[in-house]
Amino acid sequence: NQGNASAQFNLGLCHQFGDGVEQDMKKAIELYTLSADQGNASAQFNLGFIYEFGNGVEQDMNKAIQFYALSANRVDREVAETIEEYERSILVEAFKINSTISSLNIEEDSIDDEGVIVLAEALKTNLTITKLNLSRNIIGDKGATALAEALLTNSIVTELDLSGNRIGEKGACVLAEALKINSTVTSLNLELNRIRPGGAIALGEALKINSTVTTLDLGGQNQIGPE
Repeated sequence: NQGNASAQFNLGLCHQFGDGVEQDMKKAIELYTLSADQGNASAQFNLGFIYEFGNGVEQDMNKAIQFYALSANRVDREVAETIEEYERSILVEAFKINSTISSLNIEEDSIDDEGVIVLAEALKTNLTITKLNLSRNIIGDKGATALAEALLTNSIVTELDLSGNRIGEKGACVLAEALKINSTVTSLNLELNRIRPGGAIALGEALKINSTVTTLDLGGQNQIGPE
């Protein structure tokens, strides 16, 4: 009996990030390997990632490629969603411990609302990211709402680029409400979205209260009219 592959994978995650147990990369790799040997594609993907970047092991691109290939050969829709969720969890954990990166560029990376919701949660506690570029993704009103909630507590971000997304009037309005409270953002780019007059008016009203924003871009395909 080789054990339960899913349980081994989940326990490997716990040891990798020190979630409920002492952080132990060696133990995490052992568990991932047991799971991967039983064909768990997520564990194979994790091992590929670990060997690609030398995280707790000697960097080995050949092994990384082998594990990525094994994972790719077994990926179906359900596994793809699992891997996507794991990648998001890595981002959140990295933000929690990051103390050096001040600029994050996730431009044109097919980030959707769900991805931004996870990212926004991390921003609530991150103390180093000052510039965030999320341009040319597929972020809509739900994602904008999550970012607006993060801006209510985040006092670090100064530049936020959301151009080329799918933010509409509702998203613009919640961002406007956040700007009434946030006092650190100086630049907000919302060009090439789907903002209508109501959203533009709300942003304008927010700027009457906000004294820090110096640049607000609503150009492009936004349908804001002459108001």
